[in-house]
Amino acid sequence: MAKEETPPQWHYGIGWSLIFFDCQKIEPNADFIYNTLRPWLGDGLPLSKGKKWSRNRRLLTPGFHFDILKPYVSVFSESTKIMLDKWASIDHSKSIEVQNSISLMTLDTLLKCAFSYKSNCQTTEEDPYVKSVYQITRLIELRFLFPLYLSDWIFNISYHGYQSKKACDFVHNKARQVIADRRRALSFGQTEENENKRRYLDFLDILLSTKDEDGNGLTDAEIRDEVDTFMFAGHDTTASGISWILYNLARHPEYQEM
Repeated sequence: MAKEETPPQWHYGIGWSLIFFDCQKIEPNADFIYNTLRPWLGDGLPLSKGKKWSRNRRLLTPGFHFDILKPYVSVFSESTKIMLDKWASIDHSKSIEVQNSISLMTLDTLLKCAFSYKSNCQTTEEDPYVKSVYQITRLIELRFLFPLYLSDWIFNISYHGYQSKKACDFVHNKARQVIADRRRALSFGQTEENENKRRYLDFLDILLSTKDEDGNGLTDAEIRDEVDTFMFAGHDTTASGISWILYNLARHPEYQEM
């Protein structure tokens, strides 16, 4: 691995992880910070409270059981191999900036794990869903860099607010379409055949099948919010963590030999 001379580009991934771990300890004066996420994530688990949070938390827990997650290893390996094949063609005598490649790899992985969406985002830059996800993330970061944008009113009437709404609408419409198609397949008994082809249950399968003690499941809006949360909370945070690990390994090559 080439020795890097500058740290990976900071994308606030670690900061987002702290937000999500502490999301149930929100103080009233901190609500405006978390509300910057609401146009995209809606009432997803990090932003919901009280009985709704408790119910949805119970419904989502089975989706993170080891037996459910184990088949995802093949998805991780597939996406990682694509990234490594790209790196194999790079001039290894020079330092490289790995953050963007790793971010695409984690996003590619989560799209497959969340709702079996193959974007080919690591090999092409033309996928509109991927572009919209990145645009929303950048605009959320921009709101914290430009304090006036923390005001919903100011942000919403700005050009950046217009861009954010347009990107959120696209992502939400795409999620609604995928959810509706999967529900339709479920009603016609086609999911078992699809699962065999995929060799694993994706996050959407789990959300559609989970029921509470009264036999009620999640609504389409709730499922969309949780899928969007899964995408947002997962890909950027993971990419930042992996990038910093590789940076430190590059700075200390003696540990690569261990």
